[in-house]
Amino acid sequence: MGKIIFQVGEQYENEKGVYEILEIKDGNMKIRWNSGETIWTGIELQKHILRRRHWEQTVKTQAKSRTTRKSQRKTSTLSKFEGFKDSDFSRSVAGTRWRSRQQLGGAVSRRFDSGPFDMKSWAISRMARVHWTDTRHQDLAHDQFQAKLYVQMDKKKLYCGFYIERSTQTDDPRDDWDSFIEWLRTPENEEQLKTLVAEEGLILYDMKDIMEDSGAFTGSIEVSDGKWIWKKKNSEEEIPNLADFLDQLDNTVWVDLQISRILDKKTALERKEAIAGDIAALFEKLLPLYEASVSHMSR
Repeated sequence: MGKIIFQVGEQYENEKGVYEILEIKDGNMKIRWNSGETIWTGIELQKHILRRRHWEQTVKTQAKSRTTRKSQRKTSTLSKFEGFKDSDFSRSVAGTRWRSRQQLGGAVSRRFDSGPFDMKSWAISRMARVHWTDTRHQDLAHDQFQAKLYVQMDKKKLYCGFYIERSTQTDDPRDDWDSFIEWLRTPENEEQLKTLVAEEGLILYDMKDIMEDSGAFTGSIEVSDGKWIWKKKNSEEEIPNLADFLDQLDNTVWVDLQISRILDKKTALERKEAIAGDIAALFEKLLPLYEASVSHMSR
């Protein structure tokens, strides 16, 4: 949904039904429903209602599309991935097979409705991590600077979600990062992300802080009561604008931003092969972030 501009004489719709705008004055507008009832209401309130209704309809349409496609797929077309093993939970890849396209990589890709993108999995050398990117966008020489969807393991947990990095060097590519921040600056997009984070139980953090205690910011960013809350070790702080927060991170420190769902080892093991479908469903919901990050390619 683009920028909303209300106009007198035009019709719009909220939960109560279709209404016509009769007058606009000082941040408020007079509206009349088909029933004849007339009230004055705040412009920003009605904009918020329109955005929320648009977002809810988009999510419902996407869910219906996924259900239809998945019902048409036969079990025989799925990968041979049968779930994680206890030994997969490690930062080392020695003796593991889950990262390949014949295992989790392929199982997720087959279940993943990636819209206009040709998303394929890429096992990262010597790391317990797999990235999913569009084949037309993938650049192995500059993989670290590109937005990606990912799955990562350590000894106790599985991490999956959206991953984007920012280098400390000004001459390194920042096209994906800058496009993501630009997208996030639109209030409707920030609200969309905030809703997704809250509903899916996601958190934002710097991967290096989780893995090495050396991230661009410590702790995690979560959503509580419709607000971004930065949860640090001994305190909490509200973040009024997420784009500003991310854009103002120290340029001398590399940023490994992940927007993720984190599962404990026991839960991931119990899901068996169904975990691939869980990950694919999450990726589909995060696809707008990936699309925004690579939007510069079509300009």
